[in-house]
Amino acid sequence: MVVKEKSARGIDTIPLSSVFIENRDIFLKGEISTEVADEFCEQFIYLLRRGNDPIRVWISSYGGSVIDGLRIYDLISSVKNIKVYTIAYGAAYSMAGLLLAAGTKGCRLMLPHTRLMLHPATFVGGCSGKLSDIRAKSNMLEEYEEIINQILSKHSGLSVKKIIEDNSYDHFYTAEEAIKNGYCDRIACIDDLVKG
Repeated sequence: MVVKEKSARGIDTIPLSSVFIENRDIFLKGEISTEVADEFCEQFIYLLRRGNDPIRVWISSYGGSVIDGLRIYDLISSVKNIKVYTIAYGAAYSMAGLLLAAGTKGCRLMLPHTRLMLHPATFVGGCSGKLSDIRAKSNMLEEYEEIINQILSKHSGLSVKKIIEDNSYDHFYTAEEAIKNGYCDRIACIDDLVKG
């Protein structure tokens, strides 16, 4: 999609994605994959170098790769001097839910009918091979689950034990329930967000 803007040269046609980036908005949508994480990381670092104004990360995703999601998490959570708003709209499931919780405290928002879903780490595509390979994958899955539970505990204030109990299945949270459990801070007022 493109937008048209007046300039000294007349009318310029600009990709909408460029307009969003210049306004410090990044969209994290669809499956969290290597390609999505690569693009997100490039955009995020670009904005970090362009100043200290807040960055808004708009999340609508059913989740995806744990390793790629953790790359995004590491960038978001390592920022100390810039507010990072995480705004969930539609779905923030699985790894996307963890990324919602990673925003700056007070800046983690959900639209009213958005749903957060958290669950244990899972393999996608099955697991096959030698017994030693299956054990190694199982150990890696346990390690990722422990990392995710520690991260959720850090950002929510809930104990790891409580997180394991609550999310031992596909646990869907309304915006109000996500706020109550510390994964989100408030329901978004979209007018405030789109004004910059």
